Amino acid sequence: ALPISVYFPHTIINVGNTADSFKLKASALTSAGTTTLATCQIFADNDGDGQPDNLTSPIATGTCSGSTGIEVASVGPVSASQSFKFVVAVTTLSTAAADATATIKIDAASLGDTTQSTSGYGGIVLSQNTDTLTVQLGAVFDVVKSQDKSNAAVGDEVTYTFTIRNTGNTAGTTTVTDTIGLLAT
Repeated sequence: ALPISVYFPHTIINVGNTADSFKLKASALTSAGTTTLATCQIFADNDGDGQPDNLTSPIATGTCSGSTGIEVASVGPVSASQSFKFVVAVTTLSTAAADATATIKIDAASLGDTTQSTSGYGGIVLSQNTDTLTVQLGAVFDVVKSQDKSNAAVGDEVTYTFTIRNTGNTAGTTTVTDTIGLLAT
């Protein structure tokens, strides 16, 4: 099996009345993480597209296959009613078995509000999410549609390009259908 990278998007929203910073942690909840996951990274996702903003600049990197996981000491400050978006990226081991699963726990804790619960990560649990990855062997296709211009006048030609990549473990086939509808006036 080839190593596969998976991105799990997350958003922290500051529901307080003042700016606050937060600490983050990603760790495995299941022991299968040690036989399934190779690496774990956290990236900023400022545009909120579910993809890392910069693949060469993780804000944390390591392995989340153990209970210690990886941590980010501080993100922010995040203004009141604003958010911080990030992606947890995991890469599977090349030896991961079919149907193997790993569940990763993501903790976010306020650095400024000590009135939160005294149990859990860092003594101040603000938010907890879990992400579950199941290894499926076979063909996996990424399809990206792009165009050469975003605005066109009447009579202009717009070129669309489809980039199709098999990131899976075996050869396969796929069918892409793109229906362009006309707007009625």
